[in-house]
Amino acid sequence: MKRSLELLHELEVAGGQRPIQLDLFRRAAYDASALELDGPEPAANELLQELIGLDLNNLTPLEALQVLSSWQNKARAEGNNNE
Repeated sequence: MKRSLELLHELEVAGGQRPIQLDLFRRAAYDASALELDGPEPAANELLQELIGLDLNNLTPLEALQVLSSWQNKARAEGNNNE
């Protein structure tokens, strides 16, 4: 986001008076690690644990749909709690 703002500023400063060659591949002057998340949300971590625990080779199509439905209901409930 910061880099896009820098490019926009360069374009605005030029004001269309002259062609400008932007260095699109210049390395960012900020620490990209600040954009990383601290870790999965508790609900996502719970979902991952359920997923790891599934025996996909022995899961019937109906059971798979039931699991998906359960996850969808949890996601919807979590979404309603965040509003």
